[in-house]
Amino acid sequence: GSPFVVVGGIADHVHILFDMGRTHAAKDFVEQIKRESSKLIKTLRPNLDKFFWQRGYGIFSVSPTHREDVVKYI
Repeated sequence: GSPFVVVGGIADHVHILFDMGRTHAAKDFVEQIKRESSKLIKTLRPNLDKFFWQRGYGIFSVSPTHREDVVKYI
């Protein structure tokens, strides 16, 4: 219900642009992304078995007129 548009980031954080569905709360969406990605990351290499995301997150809305600029940035 909330398909991603583009995912990117740098060494210490991630950016995700997604179309948020009307039936999802932002905190639930972020919680699910953190949970599922942590599970995956921990299986990639033995030294990542203690991986965890930091507490907190930031969410910003993007006007449709700025969407392509955000895609390029990410």
